[in-house]
Amino acid sequence: MLKFEHIKILCPCENEINLEDPDFHSLEKISPLSFRPEFKTASIKCSKCGKEGTIKICWKHIALHDGVNDILFSNDLTITNDFRIIESNIEILKYSPATTPLNTQSFINENLEKIYNEFFLESQQKNFYSNNKCALNFTFEQNSLNNIDYSRRDVQQLYLLYYFYAYFLQYKHLYSKIELESYNIFSIGCGSLLDYYGFRYSKSNDVSHKYYGIDQYSWCYRDLIPNSKAVSRNKSLADCIKGFRSQGLNQTLGSFNVFIFPKSIEYLENNEKGIHELSLLADAIKETKFKDDKIYLILNGMDKKIEEDVDKLHLIITAFKNCGFVLNGSMLSYDGEKCGLNVFCGDNTLQYPTPIQTSLKTICNYCANKNSCSFCNTLKGDPMLNAIYFKYRIVELVKEKS
Repeated sequence: MLKFEHIKILCPCENEINLEDPDFHSLEKISPLSFRPEFKTASIKCSKCGKEGTIKICWKHIALHDGVNDILFSNDLTITNDFRIIESNIEILKYSPATTPLNTQSFINENLEKIYNEFFLESQQKNFYSNNKCALNFTFEQNSLNNIDYSRRDVQQLYLLYYFYAYFLQYKHLYSKIELESYNIFSIGCGSLLDYYGFRYSKSNDVSHKYYGIDQYSWCYRDLIPNSKAVSRNKSLADCIKGFRSQGLNQTLGSFNVFIFPKSIEYLENNEKGIHELSLLADAIKETKFKDDKIYLILNGMDKKIEEDVDKLHLIITAFKNCGFVLNGSMLSYDGEKCGLNVFCGDNTLQYPTPIQTSLKTICNYCANKNSCSFCNTLKGDPMLNAIYFKYRIVELVKEKS
């Protein structure tokens, strides 16, 4: 947000001019979401000698209008006709969302705006837009999303700008399919906690729950719901199981009644010691006495790989069967092809924020090398807006009655 109280100007006649709230910071008068420098001028006139001049402000990037305040990321001021700026009270504040999200659409808007504004503010500070070169070309290599360095904050921000909306709504729909009196969730590959946000918005505000997520990377934006009960740790599944064993499997692993793999099970391969991490989890489950008589296993995957992921999940199902659990009905399946464009699982009332979508779709227009730019040729600037590639499987296990 821009706090702009006044500018103090000195006329050549030595008269001081206080320019209160000058009329050049309204987004309605400037193209929003511009990626090139834009300028706006305001007139100056000395009340003592009558000398006139102009003052100009440059926006290197203009972000979103939040409904009350303008948000901008540059305050370069210039002035004409020998006038001099002797004081300017300009303060640029980072966008911060409301303390308590009002509803699902508000949560989407506020947090995508937050991510968007911070990404481009930080990009400006790092001069990613210098020399008319695409700022994002550094992010993706060899036209592939498989080589992304997810440890980088800017990569995480960009990833979320493209997938936050779709994945959050997917998890919201997914969690609406399970019912427990109290939820104790173990999220393996939790990222920015998108599955936790989906869980919270699928249940009542006072739902009894605990959440423990692990991920090998330290993802940003894990605090979008203030005072949440979510706990996240940056560690591998192998290290997590080792910690559970040291504290007692019954007290740690045995407390969970929801196990979710948010698009992560395909990455649980052999670790650096050649030990398959999923096998470590299965072995730990076999040795654990679980507190609850009902357990949910949730598998969330993409497109054609889902059946390969289901094969891996059977290792975990078998481990629970060894603990006295049985399947309660058949595996619940959902495939996103049944949803139309911009429709998320029957809810077509929600929207990706239009200004951000427009910005992301046109960002490559400013790339001097867009024909060879790996970013422009990989994502084409389009955020994910539909559920076509969304697939999940839910397994309900219950303790077999003796």
